[in-house]
Amino acid sequence: MTQATNLEQSINLYRMDANENVEMLVGDANKTFPDGGSTGLGSGYGNNMNQYTWQTAVHEGKMYLSTMNTTTLLEPIAQFTNGDILHMSAQEWKDTVKYLRAFLEILLKRDDTAAFSRTRSVRPSADDPDALVEWACRQASERAAADTPAQIDGDGGTQEEVALTDAQRESLVKGIKDGGIVPESLDDANTAGELFAINGALSSLAPQLDEQASEGFVDSYGDLLAALGALPQVPENLKKLYETLLKLASKQNMQAFFKSLPYLAKSKRGFNLFEISEDAQGGVAVASDNTFVMPSHSNRAGLHRQQHLCGRQPAVGRPRVHRCIDHRPGDGRGSRHRFGSHDDRRQAQARLTCAP
Repeated sequence: MTQATNLEQSINLYRMDANENVEMLVGDANKTFPDGGSTGLGSGYGNNMNQYTWQTAVHEGKMYLSTMNTTTLLEPIAQFTNGDILHMSAQEWKDTVKYLRAFLEILLKRDDTAAFSRTRSVRPSADDPDALVEWACRQASERAAADTPAQIDGDGGTQEEVALTDAQRESLVKGIKDGGIVPESLDDANTAGELFAINGALSSLAPQLDEQASEGFVDSYGDLLAALGALPQVPENLKKLYETLLKLASKQNMQAFFKSLPYLAKSKRGFNLFEISEDAQGGVAVASDNTFVMPSHSNRAGLHRQQHLCGRQPAVGRPRVHRCIDHRPGDGRGSRHRFGSHDDRRQAQARLTCAP
């Protein structure tokens, strides 16, 4: 969510005169500066992936400014699945839904069972929690089959049954024994009916967790989240279980994800280096001949003392200064050096300029 907010409002550039009058040079229009930046460039210098300034230096009366561009770092998110955003695999999702189905069967008041199920099998007593959990699984499987017609495959297979993991089964048995789960405590028919409908919808979403993230999934997820929030009488322990799947934070993360994609689609990998100059009338111009396309997201290691900026920050690893030319006084030719780190760069005393 924070990343999407950052992309919507990227870096700006301002200047202030001796009387503390502030002028926005680069940025989007806002209440304070309704006309936006005076150079005509919006936030991020026209590229919202430029998140902040790494280095500035002055050379021959002009300021050079390099940026931290998040394109390289964010490129992998374009391949995210719905499950990646939820931090849950399709199998984990399906297992949780099965647990919800069995849990709900245990909580549902016996007299109301006929209103929601086509079966009337004898329900074991809470004095035999193992048998009760087994019965709940059978009931949940039959209800799921009734709600969604079984899909027969070429081998004669049918819809997957509600089979719990050992840990889930032990959790239900333990809850019944220690009183944390009270069988037949849900006696509101409307609430039960809505929860059954939510269970069915959650099951239908499971296959989409392995698919590329889609706004359709987000919309369905949001509808289920709203439906759960509108139910006033859901037992607290059951509600907490639903909230392991349906979370407001997860919905917000998915919405933020889709806000980020349009910015990423238009951006190039690398970083920008801008030349900022002032004319005789005090006007400011910002120029950039290109984006440095490389596996680097920023120009972090700028060189000073009238030297060109030629450092870079790799996406992974320590900052490096790429091939530079060492112009030594009295030397008729430049000798090439590679400086592998900040420490190497600090040891270089001669004037450096970037080599093509």
